[in-house]
Amino acid sequence: MSRAVLMALVVAAAGCGDGDGNLDAGMAIDLGIPDIGALADGVPALRGAFTMTGCSTLDTSTGQPKCSGRAPLTLTFVPLGSGVDTFVWTLPGGEPATSKAITPSATYGTPGVYSVTLAAGGAAGTTTATGTVIVSAGTTGSGCLDDTDCDAGAGLFCVCKPGEAGCIGALGVGFCSRTCSGAVCAAGELCVDLTRGGAFVPGSGDAGATGDVWRRALCLPSCASAGDCRVGLSCRDLPSLAAGGMAGGAYTWKQGCFADVGGDDGDACADAAGQPDPSRCLSGRCDAYGARGLCSSPCTTSSDCPSTAACAAYNAPPSGPGSACLRRCDTTFPCNGDPLLDCEAADQVGGLGFSVNPTEGASTRFCAPLRCTMASQCAPSGSCTPMGGGSFCLRN
Repeated sequence: MSRAVLMALVVAAAGCGDGDGNLDAGMAIDLGIPDIGALADGVPALRGAFTMTGCSTLDTSTGQPKCSGRAPLTLTFVPLGSGVDTFVWTLPGGEPATSKAITPSATYGTPGVYSVTLAAGGAAGTTTATGTVIVSAGTTGSGCLDDTDCDAGAGLFCVCKPGEAGCIGALGVGFCSRTCSGAVCAAGELCVDLTRGGAFVPGSGDAGATGDVWRRALCLPSCASAGDCRVGLSCRDLPSLAAGGMAGGAYTWKQGCFADVGGDDGDACADAAGQPDPSRCLSGRCDAYGARGLCSSPCTTSSDCPSTAACAAYNAPPSGPGSACLRRCDTTFPCNGDPLLDCEAADQVGGLGFSVNPTEGASTRFCAPLRCTMASQCAPSGSCTPMGGGSFCLRN
């Protein structure tokens, strides 16, 4: 494919011409992808990138295009760059799912989040480029890039549109939802209180806890397994309000679809300076145990805890609340490899010894401060501290 033809395709796809069919000189046609393998004999530098047409919303701010729209969604894929003349497109979820055409079209009939890959080749070698197609059903939990991807008639809007604060990792693709503090979600949905550890402040430009746009009480899909959630969301225990409950009020743990953002009970939660940071935990509680903090939540019995944890009452903690939801641990969850935590049994002596309510099997272990007999067991990040008839590793 000649450079002139490729430039014409770019103008048609992006609408960035000057009205006379000429490419806007200010447009970065390779989306920031650097030259790869330029040859000394004049062979053009190899550059790989692409864009998409047919999107309701197209985001190219990261250099990898993200395209969204309602199902069924028909898209055309347009290569950008130079030094390439062969094209292999991988279009999972689309029909067709592969193509060697220069500018193929594909139709996506099933809602989901799909990764698209272009492998392009030329005299200078081969290169690849990737992008994301977000096909929305418009319902709660559907992927989105803009409010138009969601069912406005049901009160849904897109949480985590491109550029919104706090939308990191899996939240780089938004989700359709509506606020529910004091309100009721639809059947099959949970009202999940995500305000703990820092509520969303409308208009805040900060990327910190008070500016993260997902920190609200939001309707999310309930689930029984990962297969009930779209790609990018996990089936996890979430702090859920009763119908009509207010954000910040009483909650119970129920399974719903959400991104792996905000720590589960048992996860590390210290900030970069090593200090407990409650905003890193879904429960809004970070205990100062272990080398990296320990997400927990208040409890009276284990029914107050996530399904992976039990309610433990410490014998005589040095500070803070005496009861906490402690994560059960085994070979699949060895306390995040924290050197100051260990899989400890209940009903032992010492200030950080604990009992579990209701009691569990004698072989069950929980992530708790490591019992120690000598300083070397806790070094260098902690000290072996005597406490109420036992000694435990506490942070320096």
